[in-house]
Order: sequence, then structure tokens, then C-alpha cells
Amino acid sequence: MRPRRGSGLSWVWGVLLAAVTIVACSSESGAVAPPTAAETATVVSVTETAIPSTIPSPTATPEPLPTGTHTPPAAQVVEVCPTVPQVTPFYSLAYFGDLALLGWDAIYADAVEGYWLQSLRGRERILVPDIPGQTTVTLSPDGRWLAFSRYVGSTKQIWVGEMPEGNRFQVDTLGLDVFYVRWTRDNQLVLYVVVDIPRGEPVSWPAAVVDPFSAQAERLPPPVEGYYWKLIDPDPLTKMAIVVLDEPGADTWALYDIRSGELKRLFPVQGSMLSAWSPNGRMVAFADNGLRIYEAPHMMLWAEPLRRGPDVGYTVVNLSWSPDGSQLAFQLYWWAEEARPGEPEAGVYVYDLQSHTLRYYCWDLENLTDFAWSPDGHYLAVYTDEPPVIYLLEVATGRRTGPEIVGLGLVGWSYLP
Repeated sequence: MRPRRGSGLSWVWGVLLAAVTIVACSSESGAVAPPTAAETATVVSVTETAIPSTIPSPTATPEPLPTGTHTPPAAQVVEVCPTVPQVTPFYSLAYFGDLALLGWDAIYADAVEGYWLQSLRGRERILVPDIPGQTTVTLSPDGRWLAFSRYVGSTKQIWVGEMPEGNRFQVDTLGLDVFYVRWTRDNQLVLYVVVDIPRGEPVSWPAAVVDPFSAQAERLPPPVEGYYWKLIDPDPLTKMAIVVLDEPGADTWALYDIRSGELKRLFPVQGSMLSAWSPNGRMVAFADNGLRIYEAPHMMLWAEPLRRGPDVGYTVVNLSWSPDGSQLAFQLYWWAEEARPGEPEAGVYVYDLQSHTLRYYCWDLENLTDFAWSPDGHYLAVYTDEPPVIYLLEVATGRRTGPEIVGLGLVGWSYLP
């Protein structure tokens, strides 16, 4: 059964209903105004999370997964392949203005010229002002705010501003040597630092969560000693993390409570070390032995859209959840010469958690490296780096839509006034 495409009229009614919902939600929450310099000068409240006094002794034997009666549903694979290749006009909701894509000048990647906003409705590309070259920019989930780093002397400082030309203000980093930052779903910033790990490479660790608009902050404890960490994927919302432990015999996936230091082993690593938390922190997707999705925090297997057998020449990469957490996009990459009969094709897939449908999009895209969902979840921006081009995919129909954006690397979706 193919996914419902819907008529143009029903789509319009859906957009109108979503717009009314958005207006109603924004009228209740109110707009967030940037704080003054005096308000951001100091952190008025910093809560400290104590390091646990008792630390569980590391063992080499993973704990078994909890047993239950839940049987993961089988995914129905649907090919979404328009019979006539076409590029349709781009339509989507604009919350704060004209939807645009933010990207860096990928043609001059060795000497970054700056960050640019590309309108999806035909307006010309504009340069985002006051962003220093050779810096990292990250967008808030709603596309309205950006955070970037800037060196003041030998110290990296974090700045936040409203897109595209709003005032920039500095965020107190609590004296931390910040490596990079990440937005939470409620527009807070997680500050990451580099932590040296015995017997292994240094890892980035979430050291604090800061609200840039109220100057409230929470420090998080460092990783407990006695474990050898290889990968840390924290969820800023729940303060839980998926980690990979370097242990004798095999690497092991584990669930780690950042606040308490409690660690729960899950299962041995059997493929690529890639995981992704859903926006609400209730699901974790693993690109390991195919694609598996677990419910947190008890980590019951919820769905297994794609199972990878032994000696199969493909892997799952580029996991990306839709903004509402109902869909998961990923790329299937083959390193073998060709797929065997009955094996899935390489390309772009979207798994729908509500219908348990695995959509395969018949695109022949080489060198695909990244995805970015539109704020309303109707579109995927798909980036290929050789040559640097951003394509727009309409998720429901599989059609390419809007302009092909040449020469920009992909950061995310934002707005032009």
C-alpha cells in the first residue's frame, strides 16, 4: 500500500489547520525577547549536580535486555518513485517570514567566506552579517536563533542572535573551555567540553545546560571513572546518554544517567557506532546491525525497520528525526559492489513510526552526506558534497521540489524577514 498523496485541496486545508495551531500556541507562549547586556553579564542561578558517591563496578558482561510481551511490528517497505521526474513549486509553513536554508560557502571551504541564507521562493541569497570565518554555527530547532563561537584572546566565547540580522549577545559559559554547543528542543544550550579518557581518544562531554534568555544554568558532573568511553550521545532533555564502552572482547552499548552516574549495559556493538535520540527523548535509534529503535529509559525494543544479516555489504548512516519525532530519515550506504537479490537498495529512506511504513525514495544521489527536516516535517533538505548541492525532497510524494541550491553546505532551515 502506497502512502496517501492527497489532493491539492486537502493539502491546503492541512496547511491552514497547522497554521491556526501554530498561531494559537504562539499566542499562549509569547515571543522571547533577547536579554539586555546586564542580564547576560552574570549567571544568576547555577545548580550543581553532585558526583555520585558510589559508582557501580565495571564488568565485562553486558546486562540482558528486559523481557516483555511487546513484539516489534514488521515494517512495510514502500517505494516512493514518481513515474515522471519533476520539480514542483515549493510550499511550506513560514513561522517568522520567508523560509530559507542556511549554509556555508562550500565552494571555498578552505577559506570560509561566510554563512548565507538561500530563499526557497526565488529571492536572492544573502550573507548573514557579523559571523566570523572559520567558526561553527548551530541553529535552534525552530530556526529562529543561531549560536556561534568567537575567540576573545585565547578563550572561546559563545554568542546567540536572532536570525538573520538580530542583535547578538554573549552567553556566560561558566568559565568552561567550551568545545562546541548544541540546542535543546526548548531553546537551551548544552555546553560541551573535551574530556581526556584513559586508554582512548578524548571525547566531548556535556558539561552544562544554559538558558541564554534567562541566564539560568545547570552544571552536569563529569563522567565517572572506571569506564573507557568511546562514544557519547547525550539527550539534553532527559540528561540521559547513549554511550559505547571499550571493554575486553567487544565494545558495548550502554545507557548512562548523566546526573546520577548510573550505567546500564545494553548489548554488544555489532555494526557502526551511530545513535540518535528522538526530539522528546523517548526513543533512541541505533544504526547497528541494521536499524533498531528502542523506547527509553527501559530500552525495550520498539521497532526494527531494517535488519542487517551477516556478511552484508551495507550500513545505515545519517540518522535524522523529524521535528515531531514521528519519522526517522536515514541513508543506506553500500560498500559492496552491488546489492544481492532481496537486499534493500542503497538510497534515502524514511521510517514512519505511526504506520510502520519504510519509504524508499528512488533517487540516484552520489556522495550524500546530510539531511535537515523542514520545521513542519513535510520536506527534507538533502546535501551532497561532490559537487556541493542541496536538493529538496517532498516526503509524502517523493518528488523533488523547489530550487536546487548549488555551492552551499547545509546547516539547517531558517527564515528571511
